[in-house]
Amino acid sequence: MITIFATPLRLKHLQKEYLHMRREQFLGPLILDLMTKKEYLKRLGTHIRKIRMQKGYSQDRAYLEGGFSRATMSRIEAGKVDPQAYTLFRIAETIGVPVKKLLDFE
Repeated sequence: MITIFATPLRLKHLQKEYLHMRREQFLGPLILDLMTKKEYLKRLGTHIRKIRMQKGYSQDRAYLEGGFSRATMSRIEAGKVDPQAYTLFRIAETIGVPVKKLLDFE
C-alpha cells in the first residue's frame, strides 16, 4: 500500500491531468516529489547536526536544553521527520544560532 499526502485540490488536478494514463505512469510524479522531500529532509538533518557539533553541543545536551525528546532530535538529524517550525526555533535558540542559519544550506 502506498500512502500519498497531497491536498484534495492537488489530487483533483492530478486525477484530471493523468486520468488517461496507466497507474504506474500516474504515480511517477508523486514518487518523484516524495523523493525530493526525503532528500531535502536528509540534507536539513545533516546540516543541523553539523552546526550543532560546530557549536560544541552533544545531541543529549541539545535535546535536554531544548525541551524536546531525544528521539525527536535523532529523527530530525537523520532526516526521518519534517520538523515543526517551533522545534527548529528551539534548536536554534538552544545552540545559539538564528533559525535562518539552520535552513541556509545547499
